Amino acid sequence: METLQPAYLTLFMGKAKVSLHETAYGDGRRMGGRPVELADINGFYSAFGMHIQDTDPDLPDHLSVELEFLSTLLLKMAWQKTPSTAQSQICARAARKFLEDHLGRWVPSLVKQLDEEGLAPWIALGRLLNLAILGECRAFGAKPVLLPGRLPADPMQADDFNCPMQEAA
Repeated sequence: METLQPAYLTLFMGKAKVSLHETAYGDGRRMGGRPVELADINGFYSAFGMHIQDTDPDLPDHLSVELEFLSTLLLKMAWQKTPSTAQSQICARAARKFLEDHLGRWVPSLVKQLDEEGLAPWIALGRLLNLAILGECRAFGAKPVLLPGRLPADPMQADDFNCPMQEAA
């Protein structure tokens, strides 16, 4: 565990080589950008009674939160006595739409980045994740349009933002 910790920090934390946040990947499909994407994700969560606590440091687009939401939908479906119930059908439509609009779109790009970084434990986990998401897409008939990869760094989002005109003055 101790030998993997520095590699994990380098790979996923700070100015990470690989981002675990959906909004770090994209194609510029939303005019409003990241806030609109986060609002859409939060809309899914709210519709099914899932809320991120104010004390939680992760944003709603973090891989772990999105996977937890999908697992919540799957559990709600499994809880129904028959898959034909209205509640089960609502959950199935939401899962298909969430896979098409979110998890199914960006997870392949995340896995591609993990493959390029060459760290064995995370490559294996990424590939397993990708297989699981592809399986869920098939099961729900989701046909996500894959995102091309990670977005370039946005200086406006940096923690230590400096005005680009600073040097000119």
